[in-house]
Amino acid sequence: MNASVKRIVEIVFQDVKLTDEVRALREEVMNNCQERYEDQRAQGRDEDEAIDAVVESLRGMEEVLAAYPRAQAGAEEPEEPEEPEEPEEPEEAEEAEEETQAELRFDLEGVSHLRVNLRHEDVQLVAGEADVAVVRLMGGGMEARRQGDALVVRSREDAAERGGLGWLSRLFGGPGGCAARVELPADAGICVFAGTQSGDVSVQGLSLRELEVQTVSGDVNLTAGCTRARIKTGSGDINAEMNADEASFQTMSGDMRLEGACDGIETTTVSGDIRLRGTFQHAALVSVSGDATLEADARIKKVFAKNVNGDVRIRLSGVRGVCARLKTLSGDARCRLPESGDAAVRIDAQTVSGDITVE
Repeated sequence: MNASVKRIVEIVFQDVKLTDEVRALREEVMNNCQERYEDQRAQGRDEDEAIDAVVESLRGMEEVLAAYPRAQAGAEEPEEPEEPEEPEEPEEAEEAEEETQAELRFDLEGVSHLRVNLRHEDVQLVAGEADVAVVRLMGGGMEARRQGDALVVRSREDAAERGGLGWLSRLFGGPGGCAARVELPADAGICVFAGTQSGDVSVQGLSLRELEVQTVSGDVNLTAGCTRARIKTGSGDINAEMNADEASFQTMSGDMRLEGACDGIETTTVSGDIRLRGTFQHAALVSVSGDATLEADARIKKVFAKNVNGDVRIRLSGVRGVCARLKTLSGDARCRLPESGDAAVRIDAQTVSGDITVE
């Protein structure tokens, strides 16, 4: 366990009464923050940048924890975090405006990967009309180049923000960004990684081989097809309409709205809500305090749902019967579909205090 990550999470939870539910939430947040830190380090970021990513992912936790009892009565100081609106942002904006937009074109022959790795800028990946990649850098501090079999778009090293010990002041605020827009042939069929800290990521109208997206506080919007997808945010929401063989979606406090067709799909969140609708064979929905809803057709074979105090609702159309194992400690569990031990559809759903409904 990284000591800085542990300290950050402890500070976030220090004013909240440690009930069993809050302890479970804190443990989940701690594990997710440690995993995010390790992911950032594995991608080559230094320790300060990795800590920045952890801090960004915790922005939404202030609102989540506001619903829980305080450890000490009469503490009305949550307004303090608004202070870190430092006067440096206008300077950054002026600096960005001084730089002209850049439009670059790249031949895609021999290119199998696109890697976009930015800090606070938005990422827009869209289908274009040309058979080449068109990269538009809207604002300063970014560069694009060909590296072997990869097209790389990234923040320039000389534009890096070094947070040092100022990570705490950025918990409740941070700079905005410009955007990098990449136009690809609709059937590009390449592997894409798009990562940003506070920027949003949008992927529209593309057919890819693999897609991986990571944001800290930015939202993710997808309309795409691929063989495998892995989408991960901290406090950002995920909205996706996509077809994939395998797909996994993970947030800390962001909500998910997912539609499409996947052989296997996994969704995990701490406090966000999950809404999953489409054609799936295997579906997993895991949450701590958010509600989880699955709407699937008769092609579904296996459903796994786990929650602590959120509700679980599973709606299946065209299904004649299920083999259901429903477990809750203090909530209600009800299955309105015919049950049979040898049914083709198997459901394993469990909560601590939430309700479970299968219909």
